[in-house]
Amino acid sequence: LADLYSYHISFTGNSQKFVATCDEFPNLKQAAETPTEALSLMRQAVNQHIENLTHNGEAPPEPNTLVSLGSSLDKSLFESIGTGLLPHKPPVIIISNSANTY
Repeated sequence: LADLYSYHISFTGNSQKFVATCDEFPNLKQAAETPTEALSLMRQAVNQHIENLTHNGEAPPEPNTLVSLGSSLDKSLFESIGTGLLPHKPPVIIISNSANTY
C-alpha cells in the first residue's frame, strides 16, 4: 500500500543527508545517505504506520492518486546526486504519482 502514496526527497545542507517525506503522512520523515535509501526507509515507515492504524481499527489516509510508483524512478539522477555530480546545492526531488516528475 505504501507505493500508492506521494513522496518527496530533499537534500539537507546542514546534515548532508537526503530526507524523504510523504504527503499523506506529514509527520513522518526519514533521513539517509542516499535518496534511494531515504525513499526505502520512508516506505517502510509508512507501511509500519499503516499496520499500526489498522491494528487500532483506524483507516489509513486515501492516497492522493491511484497511480503506483514503479521502476520509473530515474536512478541515474539519484546516482548523480550521490556522487556529487550536480551543482553545489542539489535540487529538491519531488516524486509525484500524479505527474511522475522528480
